Amino acid sequence: LNTRHCILLNKGNHSDEKKKEKDMFAGLFEEETGQSDVKMELGSSTASKSPPPPRNHTQLCGLSNLGATCYLNSLLQTLHYTPEFREALFSLGEDDLGVYSSDKGADNSSVRLIPVQLQKLFARLLILNQQSTEVSSLTGSFGWNNSEELQQHDVQELNRILFAAIESSLLGTQGQHLIGQLYHGTSMQQVHCCRCSRVSERVEEFQDIQVPLSGRSGLEQALKETYIDTEVLQGSDQYWCEGCQQLVDAVRSCRLKKLPHVLTFGLLRFLYNFQKGERCKDTSKFKFPLELDMAQFCDTSMMPEEAQYELFSVVIHRGSTHSGHYTAFIRDVDDLGVWQEELDQVQTPPPPPSPAAGQMDFIDCETPSELIQMVIQQLGGSASVAKLCKALQENTGVSWNTRFKKQFGSIQKFLRDCPSLFHVDDTNQVTLKESVLNPSSVPCDGGSAENGRKGSADEVMDVSMTTEDTEMTELDASVYADIGGEVVTGRGFGGDVVPRDKEGTFGSPASKRTKRSQPPPPSGYRWFEFNDAQVSPTTAKAIEKLYQGKQSAYMLFYRRRSLKRPLQARGNPLYGIPEQLLREVVTVNSVLDEERAQHNVAINTLKLNIHFLWQYQLIGAALQRITEDPVFVVRIDRRKPFSDLKASILEQVVSCHLGATFAVNIARHLAGGVHLYDTISGDEQAVLSSLGLSDETHLFVWNGIDVGGKPLLTGKAHEPLVLHFTYSLADQDEREMDVCVAKSLTLGGLREYLAGLMDSQPHQLTISQVRLAGRQEQHSMVMVLPSSKDKRTLDELGLSDGDRMAAEKEAKKGVKNLAHIVADKQNKLISVIVEDRCSPLGSGPNSYPVYPMETSKDEVLSSLKKAILTKLGISSVADGGRLRFDDDNNGLGPPLYENQTLSDAGLVQGQRVIMEPGPAPQQSEIVLYFSTGKMSLTYERVFDNKTTVKECCLCMQERMDLKGSQWHLRKTNWCSEPAELLDEETATLAQEKLKSGDTLIVEEGRLPPKGFVQLSTFLYSPHSGGGTSEDQERAVDRSTTGREPLLQESATTPLQMVDSEPQKLCSEVPLHLQSLEQFYPPVPGTLLEMGCVELSKDATVEDLKNMILTLPAMQGVNVPSSSFLRVQELVDGRPGKILKVPSLTLRRSKLTSSAICCMILPYEETLSISSIVFNVCIKSPLDRSYGPPMEVVYDTINGCEPHEFSGFVARLLGLPSESVSMAKHKYETFEWIKIAGLSQDEGGRRRKVRTGTKASIKNTPIFLHDGDTVGIKYLTSECGDRDDFSTPSDDRGRAILATMQEEKKKRRRNKGADIFCSSVTRRPEVGIKIFVPDYSSLRQTRQS
Repeated sequence: LNTRHCILLNKGNHSDEKKKEKDMFAGLFEEETGQSDVKMELGSSTASKSPPPPRNHTQLCGLSNLGATCYLNSLLQTLHYTPEFREALFSLGEDDLGVYSSDKGADNSSVRLIPVQLQKLFARLLILNQQSTEVSSLTGSFGWNNSEELQQHDVQELNRILFAAIESSLLGTQGQHLIGQLYHGTSMQQVHCCRCSRVSERVEEFQDIQVPLSGRSGLEQALKETYIDTEVLQGSDQYWCEGCQQLVDAVRSCRLKKLPHVLTFGLLRFLYNFQKGERCKDTSKFKFPLELDMAQFCDTSMMPEEAQYELFSVVIHRGSTHSGHYTAFIRDVDDLGVWQEELDQVQTPPPPPSPAAGQMDFIDCETPSELIQMVIQQLGGSASVAKLCKALQENTGVSWNTRFKKQFGSIQKFLRDCPSLFHVDDTNQVTLKESVLNPSSVPCDGGSAENGRKGSADEVMDVSMTTEDTEMTELDASVYADIGGEVVTGRGFGGDVVPRDKEGTFGSPASKRTKRSQPPPPSGYRWFEFNDAQVSPTTAKAIEKLYQGKQSAYMLFYRRRSLKRPLQARGNPLYGIPEQLLREVVTVNSVLDEERAQHNVAINTLKLNIHFLWQYQLIGAALQRITEDPVFVVRIDRRKPFSDLKASILEQVVSCHLGATFAVNIARHLAGGVHLYDTISGDEQAVLSSLGLSDETHLFVWNGIDVGGKPLLTGKAHEPLVLHFTYSLADQDEREMDVCVAKSLTLGGLREYLAGLMDSQPHQLTISQVRLAGRQEQHSMVMVLPSSKDKRTLDELGLSDGDRMAAEKEAKKGVKNLAHIVADKQNKLISVIVEDRCSPLGSGPNSYPVYPMETSKDEVLSSLKKAILTKLGISSVADGGRLRFDDDNNGLGPPLYENQTLSDAGLVQGQRVIMEPGPAPQQSEIVLYFSTGKMSLTYERVFDNKTTVKECCLCMQERMDLKGSQWHLRKTNWCSEPAELLDEETATLAQEKLKSGDTLIVEEGRLPPKGFVQLSTFLYSPHSGGGTSEDQERAVDRSTTGREPLLQESATTPLQMVDSEPQKLCSEVPLHLQSLEQFYPPVPGTLLEMGCVELSKDATVEDLKNMILTLPAMQGVNVPSSSFLRVQELVDGRPGKILKVPSLTLRRSKLTSSAICCMILPYEETLSISSIVFNVCIKSPLDRSYGPPMEVVYDTINGCEPHEFSGFVARLLGLPSESVSMAKHKYETFEWIKIAGLSQDEGGRRRKVRTGTKASIKNTPIFLHDGDTVGIKYLTSECGDRDDFSTPSDDRGRAILATMQEEKKKRRRNKGADIFCSSVTRRPEVGIKIFVPDYSSLRQTRQS
């Protein structure tokens, strides 16, 4: 019996085609590898990207979540493991569905996209060797964009809509009855008249059966009430009988007339609570059987075997009515997976430590452990907890507390709960474990660290079979050879035939099983849990836990028991897959195998930092560096022996004089200096991975005896300690010093050292430790170290770095000893860092002088200010001077009230205190910050708390030189984003609960009515070269308007941000106080204010244009129609997004700006929604300036890839594309983003891209919009750096921006209880929509 059916792939005839396909996929998982095994260089290592992880021990593939698509993933997995549906879909060929092409610009209008993409998805789920695959191609065929993928929907609703879309897509094909044959049944409703015995019948078709749960114990009881029990219609519910021609009593009943092959039940768990006025979820217990006999609910004419069903899928909902998560329990009918419940010992390779780094976004990581591993690898394999949290938020846009804390707790707790993955030392430094960096030595996890699963691959037991059972044709062997495996067959635990490659799995090493805790379920009855990308085995008994609770069954799928599966399909994932789909997935698998092999080499490459003994000097008990020579870096495979490392070191350092011995020790930087640990040079044949080496390990090369003639103690027992001693000599004041000693030194040895220093006898010396105590270590206590402990080491005494010690001779009676004096001082003192901004020495925030200072916690700030001025030697300061706090989290704080103590002001140890000129605020005053929006200057102003909002707004209008009378104030939230308006103009600042340090935004315009938008309107007149009429400026009668242009530049001014004169004038002003706007590129045109329009958000763009034409300033302008008018948003005073579709409402146009500009065109403009209008400037080859801009319109339907866009612009300019380099100007950050392959982002870091996506000018980092400026650089031999597009203004602007970031850190202050107590608003629910083209013409063609 042939166990597989597939299509023969001729390797000889298809070699060129396979090579072409391989090249097409070659860039999916690109990584950099060295050409030599050992490489020594200066610099730092770069983290290697890892390909997607292979399938886990179940050998089943999951589906990645695109944001909120768990409901879709659960249903798709159910359809995929419905063999009748999957194989019926595979049976449809190109004659039915059309020929799909993935090439850009290809015409796929005649292709039935939804069934084609379902075929591709099912083929990947069957044989793609990845832990999970994406559904983005399928959702693209639905017509969905990112917003639909982020919407939560109901899986029962999706089931009906998806089946309808499939039916519509298959009309006119051989599969047009696929859904009807598998899922449609019929029921018959009868009404029996009690008067004339007339029976009325009505037959209805159903796709799924909706089952109410309330008051019912299980599925069979609910079906009995619906299809067995009758309902008497009487009283007000009487029935109109056609025979009696009157209302009569009647009996209504319903029976099932025809049952489908797959019977679907939707459990109605979501109800509406009329008392609370909201929806609720019914979490009561509702049982359902594994085997269901539907005969009692059906018509008597149905055969008994047609009414027998077996449960094969349960879709589960976990959560509430407004949010939750969908998973699925599915029975593997064809035994495609490897089921195992528990193994005692497993030896399998783990998945890579990060989820396809470089192939997916950070935000798409399935588990927090994967995300943390990915970020730590990006940070070089080790980082502090604070740095890790910052990197997590920068890469995902969401903090740990927001995304994971509710489920997993704090990040410190999570890291310590995963000891197999992460090591956290006492300094909160997080390091990846060796088992993660070297996966060849640890067992497979099979899942995330936090879910506690023991997943591993299970090698199927080989049982002898007859020749007839194991026969395989040549075509099957050819396909399996393409996958990279050896043809092996074997009986599973239930007698199933399971195909394996030569390693036991799809390209991954074989796993070895020792024994099983219990036998697995029989063949065809093995259950698996599908949780998006994670697949794990489960049992039928686990289904009982889904009867009730927040995590409960929501949809049930039963399969007719009489449906038999062919033996060829049992355990054979290749069964029924069409040839072209098989070839595509095989090609991807081969590329994945190559990339994983390359990644295995990359992750086994160690970066070692080499230090030499002549670079160091032994001072105290630690090594101190005495040279400024760069550290040598060696890169070597961790699987190499130590002799290779030694040879590479000696090759590079030929002048070293190590004597007769050669020793290499692991070195670490401690508080006292460098210390040496284990010696790794004992066995030259030892493998480096067995010596405890990891990436970024520091090694010290020496003679193994001494450094500079001084013997050196190595090992953990001799680590150096830095102790801060206070001592006093005879008739002298107390002194302080830091002592660096080995922690193996005894207390007696330390006493002898100090006695020699203090000219005393050791037995006369008293040594005390002054340590912090209390719950929050707020006070100090003295602990005397008696001579009875002289034989104990400092480590045994519990001393650590930085401990305060006191050494003194025996104190006289009645005199307070030195240790208690030190403790009293420490209790009262707090250490701060003072930054002097009063003296003229500093010219920027990084050049101000800083001084350490100790002061009392109970001291008021006015006394601290005097002490600081005395310490700095400053006699007088303008306006008396004032203090501020500055820290890394909250940034620069507001001026402090001087009548409060340091404790009341929140001063902590190590706080940075700013001393600057200016008056200190009074108790009745508050300090507020004002800005006009993004990237604008922030103004600081002190107000009396009784000042009204109106007075405050008028004051800031005058201070910020804002023209006009329509201005209002808006609060900001904790992260400086716009919040609620201050609409009570007569309220005081105190009544509005404003606090010192709050930031307000000054916005122009009055508050419009609800549902309306108010837009300030300007007429935009571009200069020549902009692609518009040169007579536009003469079209407006300026004498009528009486207004001057808002912005006006010369038509011949090159795009050089500012000339040298403004830079010279502001050179005396500190960088952080200069304005960024003066370095922005000039607007290539003139803006003339015309007035303000106010209209509903539901008005169309056409309505907006017509309203603009009615403005008084437009009365003298000859505009034939609104089609001659272009409307754009104004962003930072610059024309931006164009409102292209006249019939689109302003709400759907996503208008974000409160100002717009319009431009009169000499022609009717009909821009498609896919077009982009931008300006092109050519860079001068002689200097760093640009020529005048030229407007260009590019339709992205012609291609969004950078090379397509570059080719279009080059052809437009008449330049060869290979000699042109292009970049988009991001003026707000003064950066130029090169328009090329998607290799780097704005900051120069490697960008992570989802698997299968391509570079696009519409996506980050390019993100080309309307109104953007694209610089063109013609490449010549004298052009210099081909990637340098910057101008002198860019250099100046970046310098100012860097300094402003230091001064404008986010302020996190309490914004009042009203912000946090506001009611939670939920996003409006949106129904599911799947777009299906009209295939009627294709159906007529097929019929003809």
